[in-house]
Amino acid sequence: MSNLNQSTKDFYNYSELDQSQMIDFCRSLTPTKARRTSTYSVKHWAENVFRAVGTGPSYVSTGAIKEALLKAGFDLNPEEFNARVNVSERDGRRWKKHLQEQLGWDQWL
Repeated sequence: MSNLNQSTKDFYNYSELDQSQMIDFCRSLTPTKARRTSTYSVKHWAENVFRAVGTGPSYVSTGAIKEALLKAGFDLNPEEFNARVNVSERDGRRWKKHLQEQLGWDQWL
């Protein structure tokens, strides 16, 4: 894997606080039996949540979210480009609804 953006090693280029916030975000997600959700989608969910609440990094690389997901106990192949992970696809809709209802934030990408 030559692209650092896709490498799990990129996680370690973030501050310890940002790393912790990415892991905490991943722990808020619901595990499923099958790997159906793209890590690229989860990366965007995290960015949206961090922007809306004003914490965490404003940019999250796909590689960093892969490592955070692994540290949170999810199943994925870290070598796979935009890997599929066993995260519920409903979580994206749940976060979007929560941010809209609780914060009035409607800039979900």
